[in-house]
Amino acid sequence: MKAIGIQANISAPYGAVKSTQLFGGWDAEAADTPCNLIHGTYDVGMFAWVSPLDPLGSYNVYTCAGIPDTAPHNGQNDTRTCDPAVDAIWNAVKGNVDFAKVGDAMAQWQQYYNKNVVEIPLFLWKDVYLVNPKLQNVTGNPTTSGVLWNVQDWCSSPRADATQVA
Repeated sequence: MKAIGIQANISAPYGAVKSTQLFGGWDAEAADTPCNLIHGTYDVGMFAWVSPLDPLGSYNVYTCAGIPDTAPHNGQNDTRTCDPAVDAIWNAVKGNVDFAKVGDAMAQWQQYYNKNVVEIPLFLWKDVYLVNPKLQNVTGNPTTSGVLWNVQDWCSSPRADATQVA
């Protein structure tokens, strides 16, 4: 970073120094602990996050209400992004049971997110599943649950070339 004119002071919470400072909770780390996500004492933090399938799973990550600075300190909005337009979109998701309206709001969120970049995603969890055509209802899952998440719904269909016996 020095080569491009950026002074970087690195506080490595892992490796030689064993500490939970990066992910340490509100009460586990002092407010002035360097490089702590929940207290916001970092400039750049890199960690893995997987969006859940439930649309509301990200509500507390992107709304102003999710900023962990206020009690009970359980918000997940570690980027501390606070934008009324984002809150309006997520409140539309939270306040509806109509799947069409939730879908519309989630589409608005995707457009906003792509246009305004509130964080920089470094990778997208993407798997390829090779499944025998006889096996039905195998559906990929973008979370850490993996392919077996709906194994109870799998079933086998008869082979297409099997002869029917009356």
